[in-house]
Amino acid sequence: MVLKTNITFLFLIIFRLSAFSQVTDSLVDARDGKVYKTVKIGSQIWMAENLNFVTDTGSICYDNQPSNCKVYGRLYVWEVAKRVCPDGWHLPSDNEWQMLEEFIGMPENELNIIGYRGGKNNVAGKLKSKANWNSSGNLVYDDIGFNALPAGNYGFHENIFGLLNCNAFFWTSTSYKDNFAWNRDIGYTDNTIFRSQKYKRVGFSVRCVKNE
Repeated sequence: MVLKTNITFLFLIIFRLSAFSQVTDSLVDARDGKVYKTVKIGSQIWMAENLNFVTDTGSICYDNQPSNCKVYGRLYVWEVAKRVCPDGWHLPSDNEWQMLEEFIGMPENELNIIGYRGGKNNVAGKLKSKANWNSSGNLVYDDIGFNALPAGNYGFHENIFGLLNCNAFFWTSTSYKDNFAWNRDIGYTDNTIFRSQKYKRVGFSVRCVKNE
């Protein structure tokens, strides 16, 4: 009986590891030569770093410091974010984010919730980077190599930066009415993913997903 239990336990461990196994690679942005790590999660291939492509308008480094861009990438308003990905890649839709979330354990009945989701299944913990997060209460695991970074945000109207090392904000390509778009927010205090609509003039991070 003990042997059978141990074998079953070992099988469950192997199954879990294989479920979240990834194939890592890289892409070269032909526009500026920057190289980004990529990761395959389920059937999708994602950038494993925040985009850091310089645009004439609508993007900025946190605190206007180029050193922050090297670590966290740039912060983009939505209108720029939806067209800034390299050729062959695109800003993921709300539905594509849901595909990622469901693959890593988001319950189906939580996918469309507006607000905090997936905490019991440690969904955000599977996406967070192992470094740069505020150490107070964060539960960081980074199971799948997505490497979500807490790049904070920027209010382009108010000229205010906020939440560096505390929150990772990501745009989706899905608009909501005229002035808002769907986004994702991962905070340092728990392992939920907050789904909501934010004003399009806010600066958030961009992760690109490969075209099918």
